Amino acid sequence: ACSFCFSKFRITRTRYTTTNNNKMQRSESTTAATLILPNEVIMEILLRLPVRSLMRFKSVCKEWNNLISDAQFAKFHLKQSNENNNFNHERLMFVHVSLYSIDFEGSNEVTKLDYPTNNNVCNCSLNVMGSCNGLLCMSPAEDVIFLWNPSTRMSMKLPSSPPIEFPSSSCRCSSVLYGLGYDSIADDYKLVQVVLFDSEDFQTQVKMYSAKTGSWRRIQDFPFDFPYGRHGVFVNGALHWMVSLWSGSFHYHMVAALDLAEETYRLVQIPDCEYEKFYFDIGVLGGCLFLFCCSNEISFDLWVMKEYGMTESWTKLRITIPSITGLEAYGYLKPLSLTKKGEILLRIGAQKLILYNMEEETLRYLVIQGMPEQFETVIYVESLISPNANNYIDVQYQ
Repeated sequence: ACSFCFSKFRITRTRYTTTNNNKMQRSESTTAATLILPNEVIMEILLRLPVRSLMRFKSVCKEWNNLISDAQFAKFHLKQSNENNNFNHERLMFVHVSLYSIDFEGSNEVTKLDYPTNNNVCNCSLNVMGSCNGLLCMSPAEDVIFLWNPSTRMSMKLPSSPPIEFPSSSCRCSSVLYGLGYDSIADDYKLVQVVLFDSEDFQTQVKMYSAKTGSWRRIQDFPFDFPYGRHGVFVNGALHWMVSLWSGSFHYHMVAALDLAEETYRLVQIPDCEYEKFYFDIGVLGGCLFLFCCSNEISFDLWVMKEYGMTESWTKLRITIPSITGLEAYGYLKPLSLTKKGEILLRIGAQKLILYNMEEETLRYLVIQGMPEQFETVIYVESLISPNANNYIDVQYQ
């Protein structure tokens, strides 16, 4: 039986005997032995390995396969990865007609990913609607939504959300936003759908999908003016969107947060930015919420909330981009990730990636062989988290 047999080795025993003429005679015998390590030691070793290695080790024996496939092991491995600063488990995904993944702090080698619906759905309209703990929420076609773990190649098609209930016959749907996050209280991954109606009174309709129950339900509608941007940003148990608010004739920006456990909304105070800034965006860097704003083509303010919920913890970082980047030709700038070297990975428009050194105020292009000419990007972490909390039979492997 395997029972966590770590390795086999051979023991050679040497024996000396005396012959009739008083001479020593040497004889050797060799036997095989097995080194047995305690389960706790095996667990500690496996928890420190990358996902790609663990996926290969599932074939070592039944016991290892069961352990690596266990939901609790997946949680422990994710926690270990997040706490280990020397362990890089973030990857950059390019979303184009096809999907590509790269370890941008490693070899820069591009890997083409086989999306679960490649064989029967056109990827030309592929929409990535959220990323959380290694799970991606993807929509390859209208009314088709998948939860997908590209590291384990497991996917699950979600049931269709209930039909939209229009407030009136003259009301139309202007856009639909999503957000994927994790409710640590209920140990549940949740997908939020925000339907925005084309109406003067900013009406919305919000639904939530629970991976644990496998169903959708209505929750409280968005209590603020329309969220803008794309999809929700998950930080500290809540999804976040930028919102524009009015106080009389005064227009200002705030961040709206939806707590996934309490299912309540709140406003997050942003720093005192210069309100002539014409572009605002939010995201996550190093596990912290950030606000990104700019007023011209070469200078940008990056505010990082180092302690979530503490307004005074907003820290300002100035990013100055030389004109050689051609930013004016490629459009907006988007922070993507913070590297172990302290560089910020940024996307310029839909065609370029740069690494910006904040201390030296220098930048370098990230040149990647095989990268598509135009692309969308999403950062995800490698994990063993299953897209289906209940292991239903519709979980698919590639």
